[in-house]
Amino acid sequence: PLCRKKENSRERRGSAAAGGSMPLSEYSLLKELGRGSFGCALLAKRRADGEMCVIKQVEIGRMSSEERREAEKEAGLLAKMRHPNIIAFHCSFIEAQERLVSSPQRSGGHLLCIVMEYADGGDLTQFLEKRRGSRLPESQVIGLLVQICLAIKHLHDRKVLHRDLKPQNIFLTKRGVVKLGDLGVAKVLQGTLQLAHTQIGTPYYMSPEIFDGRPYRDKSDMWSLGCILFELLTLKVAFQAPNMKALMMRVSSARHHPLPATVNPDLASITRQLLARQPSKRPSVNRVLRHPAIQRRLGEFLDDGSADRLLHGGKNGVSPSRVPSKETRSPDAHREARLGRGVLPRQRLSPPSEDVVKRRVRETAMKKREAERRHKAAQRAAEASE
Repeated sequence: PLCRKKENSRERRGSAAAGGSMPLSEYSLLKELGRGSFGCALLAKRRADGEMCVIKQVEIGRMSSEERREAEKEAGLLAKMRHPNIIAFHCSFIEAQERLVSSPQRSGGHLLCIVMEYADGGDLTQFLEKRRGSRLPESQVIGLLVQICLAIKHLHDRKVLHRDLKPQNIFLTKRGVVKLGDLGVAKVLQGTLQLAHTQIGTPYYMSPEIFDGRPYRDKSDMWSLGCILFELLTLKVAFQAPNMKALMMRVSSARHHPLPATVNPDLASITRQLLARQPSKRPSVNRVLRHPAIQRRLGEFLDDGSADRLLHGGKNGVSPSRVPSKETRSPDAHREARLGRGVLPRQRLSPPSEDVVKRRVRETAMKKREAERRHKAAQRAAEASE
């Protein structure tokens, strides 16, 4: 079987396979939770023990054999990301679309089905929508930030990037526990038309370097964290504009909306540093966790030993002995190290020129047209093979 039987209700396992019997028979499909260009998410109940879970279906019919193998491999890697603040990965398998009643398209292709933990409190977007007009208490913002940072730290310590951090991918349980979700889905979909639409359609959490066509890196995740923190503090997105061109200019120049004067100075400082235009000037997740305002709350979410290792070194921690001395430290590293004292000045950066913005818009449009051309060619090839 593609999903081996669960020996106990708390075991977390991961596998990726194709073909064979239909593991969906092990689940009762209850309802659709959401649908996007990539496929859909279904709420399900495992027949063996009644545990609720989410099954995400990703359409991979247009992928090459190599891309498909990479997608399966990536899904398997998700099983290694075990953390209290990360949505648990159960298993994955491939199903033929025509065999699924809930298939988003009846194209006769294949779906990668990813079975994951279900967070019964909804996502952060839904949570914030209920608060419109009433800002979150500072203690609640810090509590959410600490848990999100602990999840990101778990990924970054293992050289894994989330790539799609946004409130819709941060889930909550009814007990208030943060669960970072959709881990790896962006990488599974890399190079597909669906991902191209996602990048062009919802750029509110994308960093300036992505608009510039530079590679995604850990500091790109930190930019997205800054956008999320801004939203937690203000209930508004950090960057908003009447059209895509104006939004690209705002993001590229890091000209976010001003924070209210009533925002806690420590949280305001962290937000501004995370939204620095230059990636080297953004703090790492370890630096954020070692900020005094955050340190004071770590004990609520970690045992004493884990908190000590995080703050003072040890396994997966940040050891002070590894930080260069003030004399040998580079200017950028020295500036980053001062985050904890909240004294970094806000960067004043000039916006990109009109020609630069036009070039970026043209390049984005060309990439979209090329993706559509490849998609149509793949469809024609598939029809011809049938």
